[in-house]
Amino acid sequence: MPKNKSCDDSISVHTWILRDFQDHFNEIKPDAYLMSDKFGSSQQLSIHSEGETESKGPTHTWRLKVYPKGRTSSDEHLSIYIKAFPSDYETTHGIPSRTATYQFRLFRLASNSESSDGLSLLEMSKKVTQQFIFESPNQSFGSVKFCPHTKIFPNNKTSTKTDLAIQVNFFSNDQLLKDSKPSECSSLATMEKFFGDDRFNDVEFEFDCGTKIKANRFALALRSQYFEKLFGGDWMESKATTIPIRHSKAESFRAMLYYLYTTKLESGLSLDTLKNLYFEADMREIYGLRDLVVSRMADMIDQDNWGNVVEFSLQIDDERFRKRALTYVEKNWDELKKTKEMKRLFLAKCETMDWISWIEDVIKAKVFGGRI
Repeated sequence: MPKNKSCDDSISVHTWILRDFQDHFNEIKPDAYLMSDKFGSSQQLSIHSEGETESKGPTHTWRLKVYPKGRTSSDEHLSIYIKAFPSDYETTHGIPSRTATYQFRLFRLASNSESSDGLSLLEMSKKVTQQFIFESPNQSFGSVKFCPHTKIFPNNKTSTKTDLAIQVNFFSNDQLLKDSKPSECSSLATMEKFFGDDRFNDVEFEFDCGTKIKANRFALALRSQYFEKLFGGDWMESKATTIPIRHSKAESFRAMLYYLYTTKLESGLSLDTLKNLYFEADMREIYGLRDLVVSRMADMIDQDNWGNVVEFSLQIDDERFRKRALTYVEKNWDELKKTKEMKRLFLAKCETMDWISWIEDVIKAKVFGGRI
C-alpha cells in the first residue's frame, strides 16, 4: 500500500481505498460521511507503574471518517477525521484516553492499481499530536477543509472514474513531542505522583474563602494553553508566586488541576462541584475535562437530583447531555410528573421556550413512542 519516503519515520500506516469515489460523491448528501472499518495501529503503549515500564501493542483501534462533500461550511472541500476506540487492553486497565501523533495523506490511484507506482499525492496534512478521550461525545479530530474538490475532480468533471487512497500515518510521540505546540494534556507521561507534592510546587492559588492550593507552573503550562499563556506571557500573574482566584470554588479548581496532572476526573465529586467545574473548564478551554464532567453528570441522574440536572442541561449547549436527561425523565415520567420537583420546574421555567420544547419532547416520546 502507499508509503512515501517522507513517511519513513512513521511507525504505523493504514490505507483506506475508496474505489469509484465519484459515485459516492454524486450520491451522498452534504454533511454526510463514509466510515472505514475499524483498524489497529502498531504503536506501542507504555504503562508505567512502580518504577517499571511495560510495553503492550498493538493496542490502538481507530476508524476514519470522510465527508465527500465537506462538513458544514466547507462544501467545496473533502473533510477527513479520525476517531479513537478503546481497545480491550485500555478498557481492562482503566485507561481513559490516548495520545497519538498522526498525519493524513490523500492519493489518486491509477485505474486498477494497488502499487505505489500508480499513485499521485493530492493532499497532505501537518503532523498533529492529539489527545483522544474515550468517554467524550465529540472525539473525532481531523481537517474540515482537507482537500479542495478541484484537486480531486479537475475541471469539475465529477463523473470521471476516480479511485482514492486515504492514508493515516502514525508517528512516535516521543520524537515529535519536543516539536509540537503545547496543548491541553499533550504530554504522554502522567504526572499524578507529583500532584500535591510541595517539593516541586512553585505557584499558589488563593481563593476568596481563604483556601490555598499549590501547583507547578511547568506542569500546568504543559497541559493547558490557558496556563501556558498565563505563566509565559506579559500578564502580572506570570511572575507572581501567589495568584488570587476570584469567584471560583476551591474544590472545583482543585479538580481542574488534578485533571491537568492526571487526565482523569476525580471520583466522589458532588453535582454542584461538577457544575462549577464545567464552567471552570469551559472558561479555560479545557474541553476534554468539560466532556468528562458532562458524561459523569449524565451517569449520576437519579430521582433525587434529576430536576437539578435537567436545569443544567438546558443551561449549557450540549445536545447529548440534554438527550440523556430527557430520556431519564421520559422513562420515569409516571413517577416524576406529580413530584414537588416537577411542580417547581413548571413554576420556575414555564415561560422559557427551552423548557416548553423540552416538555413537548418528553410528551411526544411518551405518548407517541417517538425517539428522543
